[in-house]
Amino acid sequence: MIMKKQLTILFLLPILAFVACKKSSTTTTNNGPYASLSSVYSLLKPQSITVNMDAGTGGSFYGRTGTRYTFPANAFVYPWNGATVTGNVVVEVNEYLGKGDMIFAGVLPFSNGDALSSGGEIYVNVTKNYQRVTLRPGVFFQASIPQYGIADTPNNHMTLFLGQNLGNVGNNINWLMADSMKGLVIYGTDTVQIFSDSLGFCNADQFMSSPNYQHFGLKFTGVTIPADTAVMAYAVYDNYRAAWPMTNGLGGDTLAAYHVPNIPVHFVVFTVVNGNFYGGILGATPTNDTCFKINLTQTDPASFKARVNAL
Repeated sequence: MIMKKQLTILFLLPILAFVACKKSSTTTTNNGPYASLSSVYSLLKPQSITVNMDAGTGGSFYGRTGTRYTFPANAFVYPWNGATVTGNVVVEVNEYLGKGDMIFAGVLPFSNGDALSSGGEIYVNVTKNYQRVTLRPGVFFQASIPQYGIADTPNNHMTLFLGQNLGNVGNNINWLMADSMKGLVIYGTDTVQIFSDSLGFCNADQFMSSPNYQHFGLKFTGVTIPADTAVMAYAVYDNYRAAWPMTNGLGGDTLAAYHVPNIPVHFVVFTVVNGNFYGGILGATPTNDTCFKINLTQTDPASFKARVNAL
């Protein structure tokens, strides 16, 4: 049976093409522990760490996933008057290196509607007496990000991107390429080094090279999804640190998708139905006018995230 269903995809992107898919099977569910997808995101988002540091001497320390942060002496100033910060400061850092971390934090390699290949996304915040401070003009902090075998950029032309908050659950950050005077990225075989004069969200990124975007469809089976129930779907690139959002929480069991190139990916789909978490992962190479069926099974969200991180 051929079905044509028109959906709006990716926040502000246009109406997509029609795709052919068959009806899904059904599964009954019981009331479960998850009130909504938002509660799952809150449960699974990576947790930041905080470190006390003497602003006068600076220092170096490691984050949760092995990223090393280095701050020079007398690096911080008060943003309202430019005065040098003295005494102890609190440095908060977080990393989004695993593809599951990116997805469930809503911190994707995404820039104005285009996918990025990332060497690592980080967040840095520094406070003195609970008030944010900034870096002194002309001063840079350094983050050395381990690659864990994903030294995979095709051209090694990574540059510094800075994050702009969007306020969306599925994709909270839009990355904008920084001016060359604001920092640089040094790309190595096992480490990417970021030098930035800005705190907040920082990313070592580059745009994908000549992507051949495909138009295709996804069909979700295994559970009946009510029309008003949010479904999140992503394309996770196999050979790059990249995850592309294919829907912004639209309900139903069919998704028309595009803006994913014909390279190996894994489709990652999940939803909450009657309080239970359902997820499915399917490896594929997208091709035009193809319908990919993804079976969603009831599972533990943390285990599901671990499977995504392993992709």
